[in-house]
Parts: sequence; structure tokens; C-alpha cells
Amino acid sequence: MKGTNPNHVDRHQRTALEYAVTRLSRFTHPDILPDHLAALLELENINVNAACKSGWSPLMIVAARGHLPTIRGLLEKGADATYRINGF
Repeated sequence: MKGTNPNHVDRHQRTALEYAVTRLSRFTHPDILPDHLAALLELENINVNAACKSGWSPLMIVAARGHLPTIRGLLEKGADATYRINGF
């Protein structure tokens, strides 16, 4: 992934990280960080706090899905656990 910008926003206003975390499903193994997310979190310049169009952070999206390995990975990378949407 050298030379790519992981914070690039596509025409739907999504970053690669947002796309990856929204693709977690009930079929994702609950104890394993998926390879595609691990690869993104290894990038030095990835913004783990980039909110989506509706204001949700990647950490909020993953917490709503309850995927602990990804929650841990985001927090270890510096995700803001205090981020709020309009005070909520």
C-alpha cells in the first residue's frame, strides 16, 4: 500500500477505514482482527478518528458491532474514545 493515501475520501464520502469497519458482520470471527483492518491499522498516516458523513467515528461503528479485536486495534492506534456526535 506504499504511496497510497488511506485517508482519501471516495465519491460517497467514505475512507478506506470506514468502508472496512462497516463491512464487519456477524460472520466475522469474534476473536480475530481481519487482515484488511490489520493492514490499514499498520499504516502510519491513517486517521483512525475520521468521522463518516453521519458523524460516526470508526470506533463507534465497530463498538456498535461489538468486535473487540477491532476495538482494541483502533484504541491502540489512538482512536478517541471520548468522541461525541453533537454532545451525545
